[in-house]
Amino acid sequence: MFLQLRDEFKNTISDRPTPETQIIETLADGPISGKFAVSFGGEEVSLVYNVDPNQMQNIIRKLPKIGSPLVTSNSAKDKIIGKTISIVHSADTAIPSAQLTEVEPGDWLRIGD
Repeated sequence: MFLQLRDEFKNTISDRPTPETQIIETLADGPISGKFAVSFGGEEVSLVYNVDPNQMQNIIRKLPKIGSPLVTSNSAKDKIIGKTISIVHSADTAIPSAQLTEVEPGDWLRIGD
């Protein structure tokens, strides 16, 4: 007896599955609000525009057949409490009230609630 592993498209599987990285990025010309959908295997979940990585991970894991994906973000960090940022219209920089050790170059900041 000979057993040959194949995927759903009948391609031969000769090695273990390769981990994948999927990137979900949202862009807008104005304020972002509302919801967006993520689908997998014909099923769909709805996410609010400002979902944090942990919430997103828990919601996406409800999709059948998706397994246990890990959701991370290089730009969405925990809420920073007790610090403010001064921004002048059309300026190239923002001035924080204290050192922002919670962020690093390349991070995005969402200002407000």
